[in-house]
Amino acid sequence: MNISKYLSLKIGILVILSEVIVLFFTGLFYISRFSNEIDSKAISQIEIPGSLMSKGVLAYEIIQDRVTIENLIGVKVKECYIIGLNSKIYYSLDKDKYGKTLSEMPSLQQFPELSKELTSPVIKQLSDELDKYMISIYPLKLEDGKLVGYLFIKALTKNIEAAKNRIAFTFILGSLLCIIITSIVIIYGVRIFVTNKIKIVLSMLKKLKIGELHANETDITSKGRMIEGRDEIGQMSSALNELVSRLKELSNFSIEIGKGNFESEIKSLSENDMLGNSLINMRKELKKAATEEEKRKSEDDKRNWASQGIAKFSEILRQDNDNMEELSYNVISKLVNYLEANQGGLFYINNDKEEDVFIELAACFAYNRRKFLQKRIEMKEGLIGRCVQEKESIYLTEIPKNYIQITSGLGTDNPRSLLLVPLLLNEEIFGVIELASFKYFEDYQIDFVENIGASIASTISTVRINLKTASLLEQSRQQSEEIKSQEEEMRQNLEELKATQEQSARREEEMRRNLEEMKKLYEQSLKKEEELKKTLDEIKNKKG
Repeated sequence: MNISKYLSLKIGILVILSEVIVLFFTGLFYISRFSNEIDSKAISQIEIPGSLMSKGVLAYEIIQDRVTIENLIGVKVKECYIIGLNSKIYYSLDKDKYGKTLSEMPSLQQFPELSKELTSPVIKQLSDELDKYMISIYPLKLEDGKLVGYLFIKALTKNIEAAKNRIAFTFILGSLLCIIITSIVIIYGVRIFVTNKIKIVLSMLKKLKIGELHANETDITSKGRMIEGRDEIGQMSSALNELVSRLKELSNFSIEIGKGNFESEIKSLSENDMLGNSLINMRKELKKAATEEEKRKSEDDKRNWASQGIAKFSEILRQDNDNMEELSYNVISKLVNYLEANQGGLFYINNDKEEDVFIELAACFAYNRRKFLQKRIEMKEGLIGRCVQEKESIYLTEIPKNYIQITSGLGTDNPRSLLLVPLLLNEEIFGVIELASFKYFEDYQIDFVENIGASIASTISTVRINLKTASLLEQSRQQSEEIKSQEEEMRQNLEELKATQEQSARREEEMRRNLEEMKKLYEQSLKKEEELKKTLDEIKNKKG
């Protein structure tokens, strides 16, 4: 069962249920109404004999004639009595009951109204196992209004019930025919005017489900849009056309974004346009990511350029570091070419003499040619002197007139930018790099030159230290040779001194022996002198 039939069936069932419910309650209302009218008519007819008798139009004896009574009330009569106020039966269809009283009639004892003075008729509905009955107790009055008795009629209601059943049957049959006819009309009408159009919409939705944005040729107009209308389905088709157009627009937008065209534009339908706003935000984020990626790539390229340059110049600085002139030329020529500048100069501070410190041009390079220039600059002279004094880079795009000119085979012209970078190492300045170009220097190029300047300063410092060390070593060597010569002379002197000392030692030993001998002689002389003195004293004593 396809969707159109299924939808038609559901609508048909819904219509049938609606009709059944409506007709059910309508039938109940009208059947009840017709039944009440039939009952009202039956009550009115069953009261006709009593009314005519009270008016004197109909004689009491007429109740003995069944045909007349039944013609008057329109139904079959089971029992019919005229009962006096004394509870005595005066007239009856059955002559055997003439003269009987209510106490003798068990079938009448269940009606207490017969023992009361009624002012208005009483109608009752009764039934037993076999039939249904209508009971009428009508008070009989004279012209002056005096109550004289009652007319009791017990009529079968088979005809009335049959009339009610006929009405109900007719209504039910008509309702069924109405339901069948209207259901057929509605179901086919729905299929023609609703489900066929829904099939087109459904077909388009199925295509949208698998990503297709084109309808069948039989389902679209010449403009490639679904057939629209003023009804709800037409409005739905119109909304679907707008959706398809929007999806095509979003698809084209996504394709352009996929190609990297972040300038492609699309408008948001509203704040609640989730897809449109999401794609716009996606473009914004992708554009931001692309910009950041481009910036990152540019920064990576700059870092790689700087890293390669530093490695390149580190290798240059390791070469010819024993020849400052050749090293200076290699540095400035490679730096000018690496920066794609036009001219460059490398200046060193000459502090060989403490009383005469100045800045000298060590190397100059322009247009791939070596320039042999001699230039002396005082410490506070010009931009180079200022750079030395301030120990900071100077970058100019408005160059003082006649400060510098770039000369080539085509002529002479002023550069657009001038860069001076001090050669600093631990706050000690060794010189200045000067670069001139017809292009502007970027910040990363300036940072690179400053880094190279620090490396050049370090190399100059190392070279100067090495030269000074070499000079000191040469001086030390010369001093060492002099010391060795002096040591040899001293050795010879020492040997001579030693020989002299040995000779002196021998002389000293000889003198010591002589002294000892002299001492002994002296002691002997003293002893002899003492003996002589004693002898003299003895002689004196003897003389005295």
